[in-house]
Amino acid sequence: MPNKVNVEGDVQVRTKTFLTEKWIPPNIATGAAYAANDAIGGMQEIDVPVSGVIQSANYWDRDDEGLQVDIAICSERFATSIADNAAFSLLDEDTLKVIHVISFSSFTDFINGQMSSVVSIGKAYYAPSGKLYIQAIARGALNIAAGSEPMFQLNILAD
Repeated sequence: MPNKVNVEGDVQVRTKTFLTEKWIPPNIATGAAYAANDAIGGMQEIDVPVSGVIQSANYWDRDDEGLQVDIAICSERFATSIADNAAFSLLDEDTLKVIHVISFSSFTDFINGQMSSVVSIGKAYYAPSGKLYIQAIARGALNIAAGSEPMFQLNILAD
């Protein structure tokens, strides 16, 4: 038997699509050789609605490498900072701050660059500060050229 909902009066259901600004992880050392599981740049702080659902994410691989990169989305900054090109290793207390990890592993090749999109993520979040903190992580051996730094963007359905 299907669920039934009884409503008296007007009901309005509405969602707003929110696109974050495109960002490049801060403090990237171009020309550095990143090994698998190294942090790419520092933690990025982005403005977001206080609550919503992360619907999709884009990664522009402007260096045209086509290697997997993950982003760890966190509710607050880590207690211990992780330096660019250092192993991405979390303390137990920092693991609890991770809301979700998005893996970019399938790419569309545009000859001089590539793009990876992850859709239908459907991960709800609550960020009372109106900010999420994001750390990019190499999952392969990257060597990023100056001017070709990776770029990311989230698509959020705001409450």
